[in-house]
Amino acid sequence: MNKEEKLLFLKRKQAIYAFMCSPEYKPMKHKQLAAVLMVKKTDKKVFGRIMESLIADKVIMIDGHGNYIRAEFSEVTGEFAGYGGGEYGFVRTAFSEEDIYIPRGKVNGAIHGDTVRVKLNFRPGRRTEGVIIDIIKRKYEIASGIYEEAEGLKLVKPDAYRIGEYVKVDNVPEDVFVGDRVVVRIHKFRRDNMGFLEGSILKSYGRAGNPYDDLSAVVKTYCVEDEFDERTLAEASLLPCSVSEDEIQDREDFRGEITYTIDGVDTKDFDDAVTISFDGVNYQLGVHIADVTHYVKPNTALDHTALNRTESIYMPDRVIPMLPFELSNGICSLQSGVDRLTLSCIMTINPKGEIIDHRICRSVIRVDERMNYDDVSAIIEGKSDELREKYAPHVDTFMLMKELSDILYERRKKAGQLNISASEVEVKLDDNQKPLAIEVRTHGVAGDIIEQFMIAANATVAEHFYWLEAPFLYRVHENPDANFIEELEMFLEVMGTPLGKKGKEVTHQDFQRLFERLEGNPKGDIIRKACIRSMKKAKYSPKCMEHFGLALPYYTHFTSPIRRYCDLQIHRIIKLYLKGKMKERNVEYYKERLENVALKINITDKSAVEVMRESVKYEMAYYMEDHIGEEYDAVITSFVGPGIYVLINNAIDVMIPENGKHRLKIDNNGYTATHTWFDKRICVGDKVRVKITNADRMRRIIDAEFVRCDDVKG
Repeated sequence: MNKEEKLLFLKRKQAIYAFMCSPEYKPMKHKQLAAVLMVKKTDKKVFGRIMESLIADKVIMIDGHGNYIRAEFSEVTGEFAGYGGGEYGFVRTAFSEEDIYIPRGKVNGAIHGDTVRVKLNFRPGRRTEGVIIDIIKRKYEIASGIYEEAEGLKLVKPDAYRIGEYVKVDNVPEDVFVGDRVVVRIHKFRRDNMGFLEGSILKSYGRAGNPYDDLSAVVKTYCVEDEFDERTLAEASLLPCSVSEDEIQDREDFRGEITYTIDGVDTKDFDDAVTISFDGVNYQLGVHIADVTHYVKPNTALDHTALNRTESIYMPDRVIPMLPFELSNGICSLQSGVDRLTLSCIMTINPKGEIIDHRICRSVIRVDERMNYDDVSAIIEGKSDELREKYAPHVDTFMLMKELSDILYERRKKAGQLNISASEVEVKLDDNQKPLAIEVRTHGVAGDIIEQFMIAANATVAEHFYWLEAPFLYRVHENPDANFIEELEMFLEVMGTPLGKKGKEVTHQDFQRLFERLEGNPKGDIIRKACIRSMKKAKYSPKCMEHFGLALPYYTHFTSPIRRYCDLQIHRIIKLYLKGKMKERNVEYYKERLENVALKINITDKSAVEVMRESVKYEMAYYMEDHIGEEYDAVITSFVGPGIYVLINNAIDVMIPENGKHRLKIDNNGYTATHTWFDKRICVGDKVRVKITNADRMRRIIDAEFVRCDDVKG
């Protein structure tokens, strides 16, 4: 090549590599890349030499599927999922839609749930393998399990069975006996010659099998504190039991307005109340929120404890509150018939659902009626003459609430709001804490009303303080990541319901149209859940960004300060502005503090979610112990590792493990497979008939098997 040809070659090489380094690039084969770059036929040989040169420079490489990837992707980070007692597993990364297989001998001390760094081993035409070279973050430094002894060894069998079969322990306390429920700290993660981890016992909960103690051990596993320290309790004990006249001074008085709380039947911590009226032209909606910061002052034990917990955790058999009982169920709870201090957001809303005016103020209220979702729903839907008669003076108000709620919902729907709330499972327990039933929880019409009112208040407060340029905390939900949308599109094509947005940005309306198409689709619930999983998780941030799911440019959490620290934190900021005391030094202080508070809440929220999820899984397995051998209709939800996950009663997750009778050959797309024993094609979303074969509440697992091969409908 002459000088000009060499210069042109170099420019093309740099341009191609720059494209491969851009966020838009996805691993692709030679012909695909040439097509994307619109390489002319006359330039194909030059293009080939450029790619060979980039490989020779070791800046790109070819993976096991023949795709060009950047060489930096020869090492990737992801989460390890252990199988076979943790001796092998898979790593899920953002780099690839395909999980990376980690064979036996390549795990190198990682256990299930760890965040790890993997060196990849590409094998043409075969699954990508890897070896774990670094453990970035441990998930289980503490684990719960059952203490056992065998052949002179002292062992703990972990509930989280995928971290390993046993943890070998030493220095066992004298009050620990075989069969006890214990919590162990793991201090040696590389398995010994018998395949054991090593650790020491931190605490014993006595004989295993007591549901309360079993779940207390689960809580401890996630380093969640379920008891308040002495200083926090001492501060709480000094708080008043009622509101004094002095405390009401300089507050707007709403005690003359008919005020309602509408919550679940068993709710004790009432942190929001509503008032509503209609003047013939516009609606006036008042959302009144407990003024928790009047009692929880900065730099106190109460405040430190609340920040450390960041939220209340709701388990089937208990609540682990963010704040002590004296506040959560006492002076801060908006109980009926008593004065309570609040922060109020009063909104004027026109018949189009536009919030045309608002004010935020310090206030005092007195709740007139403590209502629950079931009763209000029954009244609105005309399902109970008895309730309509009992609450006759309030029926018109409830109907007005429904009217305004519908207007707000229709306006938000047009803006693109998505119904992405995950269905909640409700566990009903008897007096001995044994599960009687497991159902999908519904809040009905009344729940929808309160949800719309709270969204309105949260959005109004967020926008108000955004334009004040105040230091603030926002609830943000970023647009879906392009990688996950591409994976979702592949799944939807398999399901026969494609988005049709390949290579294009996905909008709220795209998901809305998809969800509408799913009405009446037998696989609709599975597809909708997959769409929700493809989206990013909502989080807290001092930076205001759009909330994708709600299709709102400004959003925060203002309405639950008894159970969420974010709400408590922004109440302090709101009150400083209302009192005219937000000085420059306060602004600088909060700008720095809010970064740390947001980070703390986002991290702690993951542990809270895990505790709630694991406690429900425990109750599911406990419930199914009495139903072993029974048959159920089920829906296939996923193919994961060595088995099939199915959902029964639209609520309970069950696994059909691989064995001599049940073997799978999973297709590359991950959503279809061949059942090799029955020679049947099966797909995520297929309805099947299964029989429960095992339920282990200690390990929180339920196993089943197909009843007949004819029950698999592909």
